[in-house]
Amino acid sequence: MTDLQRRLDLLADAATLLARHGIVVDDVDGVVERSRGRLRHGTDHTVAALVGSTGSGKSSILNAMAGAPVARAGVTRPTTAITQAVTFGDTADGLLDSLGITQRHHLGDADPALSGLVLLDLPDFDSVTVAHRLEVDRLVALVDLMVWVTDPQKYGDESLHAGYLQPLSTHGDVMQVVLNKVDTLDPAARRECLADLRRLLVADGLPQLEPIAGSTIPGPDGSDGLDELRGVLAAEVNAKQAAIERISADIDELVTRMRSAAGARAGVDVERLRGPLVDGLAAAAGVDAVAALVAAQHRRDATLATGWPPLRWIRRFRRAPLGRLRTTVDNTLAVAEVSRTLRSTAAAAADGADAGWAHAASATVRDSQDAVVEALDTGISRQVQVLRQPPRWWGPVSGLHRLLLVVAAVGGLWLLGLALAETFLLIDTDAFVLRWRGVALPPALLIGGLAVGIVVAAVAGLAARVGGRRQARRATAQLREQVAAVADSQVLDPLDGVRDDAGRVDELIAGAASR
Repeated sequence: MTDLQRRLDLLADAATLLARHGIVVDDVDGVVERSRGRLRHGTDHTVAALVGSTGSGKSSILNAMAGAPVARAGVTRPTTAITQAVTFGDTADGLLDSLGITQRHHLGDADPALSGLVLLDLPDFDSVTVAHRLEVDRLVALVDLMVWVTDPQKYGDESLHAGYLQPLSTHGDVMQVVLNKVDTLDPAARRECLADLRRLLVADGLPQLEPIAGSTIPGPDGSDGLDELRGVLAAEVNAKQAAIERISADIDELVTRMRSAAGARAGVDVERLRGPLVDGLAAAAGVDAVAALVAAQHRRDATLATGWPPLRWIRRFRRAPLGRLRTTVDNTLAVAEVSRTLRSTAAAAADGADAGWAHAASATVRDSQDAVVEALDTGISRQVQVLRQPPRWWGPVSGLHRLLLVVAAVGGLWLLGLALAETFLLIDTDAFVLRWRGVALPPALLIGGLAVGIVVAAVAGLAARVGGRRQARRATAQLREQVAAVADSQVLDPLDGVRDDAGRVDELIAGAASR
């Protein structure tokens, strides 16, 4: 893999990560694909384009370089409707096919110094025909070397400087500017025009460009004034670096735009965000209210399990506290409160970041709202079921109540039998009354069973109230843990992912940039 291919791969990976977070940089895929396509054709040929406005003399330069009238030249109107290509040396049909150029002229070894050059004559970039301008823009993005042709009358045109040279200021190493038709100027005017054009190029962000004076009109010695341009093109062809430099410039330009779009990433302090986020979501989920319901439910369940059996049934007519849980969660898990908490977290997460990463961090937090609401609702309901596990002492106390009721029932039935026997059978029942240390057992069993049952119920009720308070504290702690788990999984972990991706993008962009 060549260095350029590696840089293109890094650029594509960085663009993919940026797009995942909604940070889109225009034409990354196009540049990567165009560059890969150009590399497949190698660097044996150098594609140079003559680009200029109407009447600047592009076609005349092409004819002069070719040494033959391959292009029809005009003065005041656009004459190049279709891009024309002249190939010096070996043919470059595959390369021209990839460029979509059908009008071709092959000169073979007409000029050995230019062997390997593919010279294009593009339509006028200021043409009134939209298709011509689109063709210029398409090929300017594809060629290896751009030769901007202007003349003494139009070298200061805004369409040239603002429309092309300034946007392409990062591509100075693969551009050349020719001030054509200098034969119409005297030496002083020529120097003045070249100096003024040089000043404009510096203002365009192209201080490395020295404009070339050119003329297709033969001089006294019979030669034209294109020797300097021929020398520049011959040097580029011989170096075979123009394609590589063009692709490298395209990559660097994209790197600059990607960095600008993404901005500086901030180091997100997740722990700093976690406390306020958990507090806000706990309040939104009504953790305190749910804990109070859990405590009330614990007391109710305790009464039903350990209360005095003759009275515990009354509790069954009252609505179970946790029967209101769904209504409570729906009321307290207000979307507005969750949204407010997430907006606050999003603002804190974006603090210190620039442009794209700030937006990505904020969007990641805000977009979690529906998942947070659902996870809180599900998690709290599940946690409440775990908290409803009855204490182990309820079972023995319930069994004791049943035993005491049996004792009281035995005493009551015994007394009832004695009363019936005396009333209807006129039997003296003293002989049927057992005594223990002088205490008659039937009333003792009845009164003792009921009295002890009431005492046990009272003690159990006291324990239930204490257990309810303990259960409320436990519920608060465990529900907050559940809320914290939701905050981590639905908000902070994805935010960590954004931070990691931002770091990875920084590494990819740094690797793609030229050294």
